[in-house]
Amino acid sequence: MPSQTTCLVCQSSQLKFLFKAKAHLIHRCTECGFCLVGDPPDDDQIGALYQRLHIDHQRFRDQRAADRENLSRLEFVKRQLAPGSTLLDAGCATGDFLGLARQQFTVHGTDISQGAVDMVGQRFPELRDRLVCGRLEDNVLGDQTFDAICLWDVIEHVRDPAFVTQTLLNRLKPGGLLFLSTPDIGSMMARVMGRHWAFMIPPLHLGYFTRASAMRLLHQQLGCEITAAQTRGKWTSVAFLFYKLGQIHPLFAPAWLMSWLSGSAVGHLNIYVPTRDIMYLAARKPGPTT
Repeated sequence: MPSQTTCLVCQSSQLKFLFKAKAHLIHRCTECGFCLVGDPPDDDQIGALYQRLHIDHQRFRDQRAADRENLSRLEFVKRQLAPGSTLLDAGCATGDFLGLARQQFTVHGTDISQGAVDMVGQRFPELRDRLVCGRLEDNVLGDQTFDAICLWDVIEHVRDPAFVTQTLLNRLKPGGLLFLSTPDIGSMMARVMGRHWAFMIPPLHLGYFTRASAMRLLHQQLGCEITAAQTRGKWTSVAFLFYKLGQIHPLFAPAWLMSWLSGSAVGHLNIYVPTRDIMYLAARKPGPTT
């Protein structure tokens, strides 16, 4: 039996074993379709994972690919948010999105990794007094409110996505917008690949939404209006693509290959991977807009 016995989205007790991935049990809620890691690590283990994660990401990331991905996200936001609005990037990592969004909005950031937060401050010194380190579950934002909050590839990492989403909605002004992206376990790619899907990387990912389960949480349970929904692939570099493949199986990314890719022109080539297994949603908090 999983240590988590009820669905984290709809609270149903109808959890069914799906498969085992990377020695972790994956269970699916038969009521709403949300999938979760049945035997998640404790908070100390999760914290240690993220301190290492940002170091690895910096080694294989490519700034041009990151900018392409984040420019696409920024366009998604700009279509619905007025220039000059206050925007929080919740889970800002090393600040790629913040660096672009600060040209359009008054931006703030938070992340679980102190190393990542420090890097944002080094890259953009003018943002240092608008950065916070801590878990979203702990309401590290205090009483601050924002016109918009972004959760780019974050919700799949948290232990209790419904609680975190409600906590962030509490930090939105009435009529404010929540933007999020997350892997779609209901996508064709996820269904075909199963336990070998690129985003099936427990315990880094603790929960997996389908479009239906995300809509259920945001619209039916939290009362938000869904204002936009898209499905996409991802811009990446060749080196980062192999790094992610290595998370599926080490044979895809032997040390000699990763060492060569990290320093070669081939490794820094940008490619768009049209997997259509990442969903983008925008949801408006109930209440009048300002």
